[in-house]
Amino acid sequence: ERPPTVKKTSLLTSSLSGKTGSSCWRTFCSSSSLRSSDSPLEAGICGSGDVLGHFDRLVQRGSVRRDDQQIYVLQRLAQVQHQLKTYSQKIYLNPPNHSKGVSRQSQGDDVTSSRKEEPVPPLLPPKGLYIYGGVGTGKTMLMDLFYSHVENGRKKRVHFNSFMLDVHKRIHRRKQSLPKRKLGKMFTYDPISPVAMEISKEICLLCFDEFQVTDVADAVILKQLFETLVKTG
Repeated sequence: ERPPTVKKTSLLTSSLSGKTGSSCWRTFCSSSSLRSSDSPLEAGICGSGDVLGHFDRLVQRGSVRRDDQQIYVLQRLAQVQHQLKTYSQKIYLNPPNHSKGVSRQSQGDDVTSSRKEEPVPPLLPPKGLYIYGGVGTGKTMLMDLFYSHVENGRKKRVHFNSFMLDVHKRIHRRKQSLPKRKLGKMFTYDPISPVAMEISKEICLLCFDEFQVTDVADAVILKQLFETLVKTG
């Protein structure tokens, strides 16, 4: 069996890249009601500290076998863990309005003033990862180790199918809350972006287990959903 491999994505959830199929990925996402725990090592791994150090202790206890490829994946996960310690997405959820309160000044001061008042661009969010590999290579174990050591409380670990069920429920709830259309009146409403905003306000880290897209309708929803998630950090 090939050991698990890791790739970077442009956000804290996986980049779909237009792929559908039955390949299973582990990516970075979460709602407490959707929390799953199918890793045999999950008990006793929660808490702060370095994910690599914890893995070394598991090896010393004989709980897992040392694997160079898993060590490489954990090194990348440890980098994301460190970045998330001080990460905040508030700047993306509530971008400052720099057009307010700007007084008119003489033309001679325009250049100097504009330079002083140019907003500093926010730091880019930490890039996420997705882990792929054969059955039994430790993908879920590595993700659970990472998740349990992330100190940012705005995180969520969820099975992908449960996540999609939750998304569909949110979409349905928003559609049901709309006023009834009058006869002959045309009305269009896109609930996906508001649902993505809901999720972004709840969490900044998503860890997906068993990420697979086999339904075209789900792929269309995910494209727009993740576009908004990226924009909101």
